[in-house]
Amino acid sequence: MKKNGILGGSFDPIHNGHLYIAKKAKELLQLDKVIFVPAARPPHKENQTLTNNNYRLEMITLGIENYPDFIISNIELIRAGKNYTVDTIPILQQLYPNSEFYLIIGADMANDIKNWHRADELLQMVMPVTFERPGYTITNNDVKVLSADLIDVSSTKIRDKVRRDEDISGLVPETVAEFIKDRRLYKK
Repeated sequence: MKKNGILGGSFDPIHNGHLYIAKKAKELLQLDKVIFVPAARPPHKENQTLTNNNYRLEMITLGIENYPDFIISNIELIRAGKNYTVDTIPILQQLYPNSEFYLIIGADMANDIKNWHRADELLQMVMPVTFERPGYTITNNDVKVLSADLIDVSSTKIRDKVRRDEDISGLVPETVAEFIKDRRLYKK
């Protein structure tokens, strides 16, 4: 049986924190693959305007190009309407049969996963995992908690830095920084 991690998010842009979490989860859980699943419209970020899907896909592609065990699934980008994780997992199960799945989530979501859409079904399909993070106490026993020294970075901080013409090197892979600069992303 294969072991695959699922890392979802808006990835607007993908950054070194995402890559570090994926690498640590792969190592600590002995995963075969980590599947990056960019969200079309995350239910918890309905009011946020996202960079177009093709640009976000390209940034993920550039960000993971040096990691052969990291792959992208665009299934949430091509489905119409709201995408809930509980609806995405069965599709991934069909695409990757004979696999068990680990859903990599942020510490900020770990206690709230029981309130996600059809949470009981979701928890039957995947093992949620998160990393310890200062300021968050994980009280949900359904979530496996991993330990690692996390990188303090967020997509919001990166977008703000770009708007202010500040350097983002070290926060995103160099190829992603070049893509952002060449496309003049986040300047508005």
